[in-house]
Amino acid sequence: MKGLALVGFMGAGKSTVGRRTAAELGWPFADLDVALVDRFGPIPAQVADEGIERFRAREAALVRELCDEVPRVLATGGGTFVDPASRAALRAAYRTVWLDASLAALLARVGGGDGRPLWDEGVARRYEERRAAYA
Repeated sequence: MKGLALVGFMGAGKSTVGRRTAAELGWPFADLDVALVDRFGPIPAQVADEGIERFRAREAALVRELCDEVPRVLATGGGTFVDPASRAALRAAYRTVWLDASLAALLARVGGGDGRPLWDEGVARRYEERRAAYA
C-alpha cells in the first residue's frame, strides 16, 4: 500500500494531523520540515544564509529520498507540492491529501508567522498562487 502524504499551506495542520494519522494506522511518521532542520539547521537560517532556491533544492532531494515505497505518513512543507517534480514524485509514491483551510483560519493559527520565513507581506498572494498545485 502507498503511504500518505499531507500537503497544504503553512499552518494547515499537516504535522498535527500526520502524527495522529500515523498513530492510528500504526505507520511511521515523517515531517519533511523537521528532517530539513535536523540535517541543515533552522529553516529561517537556511533561507537567510543560502537563499530559497538552495532550500527548495534540499527539500526536493529529501522528497526523492522519502519516495522509497515505505508506507508512512509524511507531512510535507507548505511549498513542497508547488514544485512539479516533487509533486509528481509524491503522487507516484503516496496517496496525497490536501489539508485545506481558509486564509483567515491560517492567520489565526500562525499569527505573526514566527519561524516561517515565507510568512510575510506576500502571504495572501502566496496562498492564492499555491491553491492550484494543492488541488
